[in-house]
Amino acid sequence: MVGAPKRGKSTFIRNLVALTARNSRQSAGNGAQSDFLGAKLLGGPVVYLALEDDEHAMASAFRGLGATDADPIYCQIGPVSFRGDDMAIEWLSRRIETTKARLVVIDPLFRFIRMRSVTNYAAVTQALEPLLHLARDSGCHILTTHHTTKTK
Repeated sequence: MVGAPKRGKSTFIRNLVALTARNSRQSAGNGAQSDFLGAKLLGGPVVYLALEDDEHAMASAFRGLGATDADPIYCQIGPVSFRGDDMAIEWLSRRIETTKARLVVIDPLFRFIRMRSVTNYAAVTQALEPLLHLARDSGCHILTTHHTTKTK
């Protein structure tokens, strides 16, 4: 999901996360579905990497959406540090496996996949390939955010 900063990307995603987790809790793993923007949404645990947020803001946002401690939302809040992108992918793979996540949110992407420049298409594609493989191998949807910059 791409857009200018402070335009509602995180709010939109938190609504998706809360509903996904709530469906998981309501179905006790039996795949309850709800509508989200006119499409069926299958429930399941969620791993949310809120790499630019703070714990209080995240808790307040999810409580405002009706989330409870019973909802399987597993948050990593604030910056994370890895010695390399491979370690970040390995860490995320373990989180998906241990939580049985059906959805992962990385907000924003380039705080997780570190790159000097995002303007080189080939380099970006190469950096994102392990994330794509992880999504395919795990069957987990990985949703990322990216901030656009102002242009004149």
